[in-house]
Order: sequence, then C-alpha cells, then structure tokens
Amino acid sequence: MLLFSINMLLMYMITLTIIPYFLCLIVVCVQTGFALIRYKRRMVIPAGGRVWRLYKDLAPPLSVVIPAFNESKTIIDTIDALRLANYSNFEIIVVNDGSDDPTLALLNETFDLVPCQRAFERVLLHQEITAIYQSRLCPEIFVVDKQKGGKADAQNAGINFSKNELICMVDADTIVAADALLRLVKPFIENPNMVAVGGTIMVANGCKVHKGRLTRAALRSNLLIYFQALEYLRAFLIFRVGVAQMKLSMLVSGAFGVFSKKALLEISGYTNDLAAEDLDLIMKMHSHKRATGEVYAVDFVPDAICWTEVPEKLCDLSKQRRRWHRGALESIFKYRRLMLAPRYGRVGLLGLPAMLFVDIFLPVLTALSYIWVPLALFTGAISPFYLLAFSSVVLSYGVLLSFSAIALEQVHLKHLIRLRYIFYLGLASLIEGFGYRQLIHIWRLIAIWEFFKGNQSWSAPTRVGFNS
Repeated sequence: MLLFSINMLLMYMITLTIIPYFLCLIVVCVQTGFALIRYKRRMVIPAGGRVWRLYKDLAPPLSVVIPAFNESKTIIDTIDALRLANYSNFEIIVVNDGSDDPTLALLNETFDLVPCQRAFERVLLHQEITAIYQSRLCPEIFVVDKQKGGKADAQNAGINFSKNELICMVDADTIVAADALLRLVKPFIENPNMVAVGGTIMVANGCKVHKGRLTRAALRSNLLIYFQALEYLRAFLIFRVGVAQMKLSMLVSGAFGVFSKKALLEISGYTNDLAAEDLDLIMKMHSHKRATGEVYAVDFVPDAICWTEVPEKLCDLSKQRRRWHRGALESIFKYRRLMLAPRYGRVGLLGLPAMLFVDIFLPVLTALSYIWVPLALFTGAISPFYLLAFSSVVLSYGVLLSFSAIALEQVHLKHLIRLRYIFYLGLASLIEGFGYRQLIHIWRLIAIWEFFKGNQSWSAPTRVGFNS
C-alpha cells in the first residue's frame, strides 16, 4: 500500500511538472514566431534591399578575438572566413594559449608573422604574454602568444590587447558568414545601452569550406551529428529568439558574440577555472548592471550565422554536455542571491528559477521516472494505457518542436536546401526520443553528481577539421 501511494504521488508530481513546462515552451514558441515575423519585416525596405547594408558605413571599429589552443586543423579557415567579412574596419587578434601543436607555426607560415610592439594596458588578469606578432600580408591580423591559462584567460588577454570599443569573440573552429559581423553590430548602433549580442550557431560537420568561405551547407552522415543539429536549431531559432523577446537572455555563446569592451572591463572580464565561462559572463553582467541600476540590454540576432564543429563521438559529446551542465550549476549557485529578488527584475524572478528547474529539478525528476515507471506498472499505480497515452503526448510534443525548428530554418535561413538533409533531420526528430534524450538526461544527472563532488575536469573534444 505504501509503495502504491508513493507511486501515485510521483505520478502526480511528474504530471503537474511536465504540463506547465510544456505550456511555457508553447509560450516561448509563439513569441519566437511573432518575433521572427517582425524581424523579417524590419530587415526589408520597400525598395527590396536589406536594412543591414545601410549600416555598413556606420559600423564602428571592431576587434575580433580568437582564443586558440591546439587549433591547427581549423584556425586558418576561421581567419580566412573573417577576412571575407563584409565589414569595413576591424582587427583580428589570435591569442595562442600555449599550444603544443603546430598552431603558431601554421599561422606564421600562412600569414608571414613578424614580431611587433603595441602598447596596451593590462587591466584584466591573465598569464604572461611571451611574444606579439603582426602579419606582413594582412596587417589587421595580430597573434598574441602567451603561456597556457585556459580559454577565459586567453579571452582576457585578447580584451586587454584590443584597441576598439566593440569586441567579437569567435571560437577557433568557427566559420563566420560574410554579413554576420555587421548584423551583430547593428543592435549596438541602434541602442547605445547594448552590452552583448549573440548570433545563431549551426553545425559545420559535413559542410564544404574553401579558403574560409562556406560553399555548401551540409551534414555528415552521422546520426549523432543530426541529433545535435536538431538541438542547435531548437536552441537558437526557437528558445534564444523567444527569451530575447522576453528580455531574458541569460547566455551569449562563447563561440560567437559581440560585447561592449567597457562592459567587459567593468565586470573584470571572464572568470577563469569555470566550466562555462560564457554563461558566467552574462550572469555577471546582469548582476552588476542590476545592482548599479544602469540601463542595459542583451540581445540575439537570429540571422547572424556561424558554423562550428560538434563532437562526432559519444565520449566527446558526453564530456561536452557534462561540462555545459556543470557550468549551468556553477552559475545557479554562484548567483543564487539573485533568485526571486525583485531588485534583479526578470533575471531574478524568472531567468534563474527557470534555470534551476531545467538544470536541476527536471533531470532528477526524469531520472526518477526511469525507476518509477516500472514500479508504478508493477504495483498498478498507473495503467499501461495511461503510460502509453502520456508517453505519446511527450514524444509528440518533442517531434512537433523539432519539426517547427526545421521549418523555421527553411523559411528564415534557407541553408540546408537539399531534401535528403531535411528528410534525415525529420527522421532524427522521430527517433531521438528513443535513447538519445534519455542519454542526455543521464549525462546531466552525472554532471550534477560531479558538481557536488567538486569535479572540475575539462578536456577539449577531438578536432576533425573542415572538409574531413
């Protein structure tokens, strides 16, 4: 009888948790749909041109910082893509964070580096800089060689070295679209209170890249890549757009984003030795700006596109997702004073509680359900018909969400134009609920355990390189 009562209680808990969660996702999806419609109208002028082109001559100088550790397979394509950018005034700062592969030698061979001297103020802390180089072929390219200190440490060095008031952070395995920089800078031109803007990240595995230009968007024939492509489409074309419209942006991905240098210096830049330095950075900005009462904004531009490599092996994907989840937990506990505090506005009243629910409560509840369902069936707390109906609703909602993300990509971005990619994405959305999502929840549960044990391990995924 006691076991029956416990199972009934768990059944009600799960039902009463999942239904509000789905309703919130529906609200976000509706917000996203209207936001993309408004954004599309705002970006088109009656003459048939694009508004962003009007900003080309108004765009302020930009410093692009690329932290690099053992990135010899992708760094040249990343830089070449930036050199092709439709932007009139910017510098590229590659921070070689103590690489022990041919990264520095390859940069020297490709861009003919020579030692240079440039005065800069060391406002943010970082490891010692051993040498500074400038390209003779492309004078806008600088390479800062420093002792190894981690990604956040390299980003702080790049911020110190930069000379412009806007800084773009780009990962060394990323291909940036030609108009993406201008699109990300546009919100800064329109709103002087803007502090951070993020763009859309798409999967590069399988894409064709020639001298930094993405000549064909494609996906390699690997089911794991299709699952991740779906996750990225849902994350950026649905959730990021929706939360940005509600002024609840809690993250600008470290792979691609533009920041105000003044805002970065005010919060002492990136914090080192964290699992997710990009999430911590935005949380620090929210905390600082709300505490000081300053007017500020964090935005997201859906059609500022870049492509990045994703893990192709389960072991690499497991390490990445566990690290991301530990990073979310670090931010939740580090900024717990913001939780439900009215002075921190929507961030404290909605943003952090949502993170707490999604990153801690939901994984634990989902893991419990894997144990509870067989027990509930055995004790008769639920009938097989109820379980089938409930599971069908959950799976159908996930498939509908994935189909919506695919449709948005086809309508709004139109990069994956081949029918076979659309077909395989649709097929992946039908089968990801039978194993892949459960695996993600298990990794999240492991990450929660690692976090409370104090595990801070981190290892870079295996790089494949573009066109592999």
